[in-house]
Amino acid sequence: MRIQDNPHLDRKQYWKQFSGLPAHYLKAWREGVRVEENTLFQFYPQLEGKPFHVINEVPTLSDGTPIYTVHKGVYKFLPWIKVYRAYDHGFHPDPACCLWFAVYGRRILCFKEMTWNRTLASKIGAAITAESKGMPVVTTYCDPSIDIETGDVNTIKQKIEDGGKFPMDCSVNNREYFADAIHTGLDDLIDKNTPRLQFLGRYTPMVVKYLPRMKFDEKNPAALADHKYDHWIVALAYFLMSQIPVTKPTETTKPRRWQLPKKNKKSAGARMMERLNKRNEKE
Repeated sequence: MRIQDNPHLDRKQYWKQFSGLPAHYLKAWREGVRVEENTLFQFYPQLEGKPFHVINEVPTLSDGTPIYTVHKGVYKFLPWIKVYRAYDHGFHPDPACCLWFAVYGRRILCFKEMTWNRTLASKIGAAITAESKGMPVVTTYCDPSIDIETGDVNTIKQKIEDGGKFPMDCSVNNREYFADAIHTGLDDLIDKNTPRLQFLGRYTPMVVKYLPRMKFDEKNPAALADHKYDHWIVALAYFLMSQIPVTKPTETTKPRRWQLPKKNKKSAGARMMERLNKRNEKE
């Protein structure tokens, strides 16, 4: 049963009995979600019966325009929106994964994910490019360990770049930074009903599934603990640790008078010759 099922209950009085309880108890009682005591992140797919961190439709602007559309596999974004990618490499049996993010205004939408197992790095790069048709991608963040030379001609990073024909930027591999960046991303609000970071649930199932299962390291509670399925979460952290811009539509304003192109004016000599020619014609 949920609190909405009892219209006669005094909600304020009811919630008072839970004040001071740990966060995992509150999440269980308020949202009906069972989590373990050492869960790290406050991740709410829904809040008060409404989508919160997880949404099912592409967001729209105030005038109802969607931030992007897809036609035959080609994405079309509004011209002022920026797209970023984050990649985490896994060695078998661990998977490799890539997340896509759209930045619109102050808001961030994780709108796509891909996962690979036992796949060549060059083919992964080609697949990332093929799935990014039409996207205004700024850069792709990745694990710095894949750029370490191991005696091969090319590093894993270089193989992905060559296969996909795009550059990658190495992030920082630090689990304390991971936890801090994701905490900030989930807690930052646009308003009381809208978090800054959201996930398009239909197309990001793995990150949505495993984000609430992340735990803190018992030896270092400020750090993200190792988890068999933390690759999507680590990729999320690579992006959230970066400098995320605030995008907005280009404002169109009328040019100032001094910005207008100058009209072709005749020189004083040319005006004098015109007057002489007219006088001669009259004579």
